[in-house]
Amino acid sequence: MLHMISAYATEVRLVLAQEKVAEKTNEITAIPKLLNCLDLKGNIVTIDAMGCQYEIADKIMAKQGHYIFSLKGNQGTLNDDVRQYLSDDSVITALVPHVDSDKGHGRIETRTCWVSQDVPWLHDRHPHWKSIQSMIRIDSTREIKGTLSHETRYYISSCCIPPEKMLSAIRSHWAIENNLHWVLDMSFGEDSSRIRKNNAPQIIATIRHMALNLLQLTKDQMKRQSIKRLRKIAGWDHELLSTILNQNFS
Repeated sequence: MLHMISAYATEVRLVLAQEKVAEKTNEITAIPKLLNCLDLKGNIVTIDAMGCQYEIADKIMAKQGHYIFSLKGNQGTLNDDVRQYLSDDSVITALVPHVDSDKGHGRIETRTCWVSQDVPWLHDRHPHWKSIQSMIRIDSTREIKGTLSHETRYYISSCCIPPEKMLSAIRSHWAIENNLHWVLDMSFGEDSSRIRKNNAPQIIATIRHMALNLLQLTKDQMKRQSIKRLRKIAGWDHELLSTILNQNFS
């Protein structure tokens, strides 16, 4: 099956670029190629822990962008150092957190975000990571039908922004799952596609992204219409089809 990574602009909900992951490699080799296609100036790039590599961070900074990377065990001592530092009660109590709550889909979720810019010691221990300007800890508590669950996540960033903006940027990362991958599966049947031969999977994936971009722009102008419903109506109504195909990305 095709393994492809995508660059997704969360604010406008558009796919900006995509890159096929070559066989016998992983996302780490494909991400730099994808970044080459993008104008990153003044923008924040969020990437899962797989892409938490100093070479990728340096490439983003060279293109005048900023990054927020999720931290997990694949980063070894960097992950351990950040976790240990932000688990110190004396450090956390000295920081001013931002607390955010929301309710929906049968659950109540509360998130607390701390941001520390005390990073010189981290630069000394990890000289390849001079671009790090912030360490972030987010504690999430979720209540579903009276059952509580807790999760703590850690991040590094080149940004020096307040906790509320940092939390907003981190939360927007999940739009690529909710507004892109889920929609491609539910509205386009991507996961059930059996196209496998030669470069056909990559071509069809690109066409799906183009179609989704056009449909998303149309949907923003036609409230209370789903992507799936717009696809169906466009098959019956040539006027709507013409409207979709003539969307202006500018």
